[in-house]
Amino acid sequence: MPGIGSKGVRVWFENNTLHFKGEEKDRGPFHGARNYSGKFNIPASEYQIDKISAVMNDGVLNIVIPKIDGAL
Repeated sequence: MPGIGSKGVRVWFENNTLHFKGEEKDRGPFHGARNYSGKFNIPASEYQIDKISAVMNDGVLNIVIPKIDGAL
């Protein structure tokens, strides 16, 4: 998510779906607004949903979703 600061990023889990969205408002006549978003289906029976972590560093969003021990 180049050009998006960590304050402009939101990550949430809802109905077995991990959502992420990054946006930054218009920064002037030569730099337009930036928007990124996506979603992934994550089976709660295989992953530790309560331990999802996300870190934004130099325009890269890193999301970690630990698997449940013994899950396929």
